[in-house]
Amino acid sequence: MRLVRFLGKAGACLGIELKTGGVANLSELCTELGMKAPGDTVEFLTAGAAAWEKAKRLSESSTGEKIEKLSYLAPLIKPDKIICIGMNYKDHCEEQGAPIPVEPMVFSKFSSCITGPYGDIEYTDMTEVT
Repeated sequence: MRLVRFLGKAGACLGIELKTGGVANLSELCTELGMKAPGDTVEFLTAGAAAWEKAKRLSESSTGEKIEKLSYLAPLIKPDKIICIGMNYKDHCEEQGAPIPVEPMVFSKFSSCITGPYGDIEYTDMTEVT
């Protein structure tokens, strides 16, 4: 199963991506489970085996709803930390004109940098775009 967050009629929702291309909305299931934030992926992931089983049954019986690309949201709400790996592919280093490092570059980002898969990347006035 592939979980997705998307913007539904009532706000952020959690769903299961179906093989048909639609999404089975888990909002009712999340409410039934007593989740504080129905669109919170981590809260659902930690809800236990019964939640997963109910979600699986729902995904098998649902025709789903079509979700426009622009209404997909970032997969997580306010993660504790974001750890990134860069310069870990030879082709990437060559594209950048950078020497191939012995070890990949590890860096972090602020949680405010997260966007959905089709969301815009916002630049501040201080950002230099090259």
